[in-house]
Amino acid sequence: MITSLAFLHKALNEANVDQWVESIRGIVSPEDCDVNGHMNVKGYFEQFGEASGYLLKLAGLYYSDVVKIGFGMGTIVNTIRYRSELVDGDPYVIHSAFIRLGRSSVRYVHKMTNVLTGELSASSDHTEALFDLQARASVALNESMRSQVEPMLVELTGDDAEWFGV
Repeated sequence: MITSLAFLHKALNEANVDQWVESIRGIVSPEDCDVNGHMNVKGYFEQFGEASGYLLKLAGLYYSDVVKIGFGMGTIVNTIRYRSELVDGDPYVIHSAFIRLGRSSVRYVHKMTNVLTGELSASSDHTEALFDLQARASVALNESMRSQVEPMLVELTGDDAEWFGV
């Protein structure tokens, strides 16, 4: 039997790591929507949050994992951009990628696409920093963390670089 962490690492190793990772797939439900039947900010935020957790777990930076060694992950930037609306019943997929590895931080992005139309619906751009829970100050990512994130770094295409402001 494969443990859940081993399964995630197996999935990452089988994936083409220089590509975006599929981090979530779903269908817009009524509770994700506003009174007009469009996915609302809360719905987008929740799905991008789930996708973030998946990506961070693949990289060994999931919140509960770093807490075990006395650290935390703090969100510095979280930006959502909207392009085309999703409505109740629309299937979507989120693809995620790390785009920068700093001394103590990582920057990663998500693209949410309408499965039926192929259109980009929304994106999310995050920067998170590793910090010491006692000192309340950033700390450098250790070699193990860096070695897991580095092969996952993606170079953005021209359109994506413009969209994410890189």
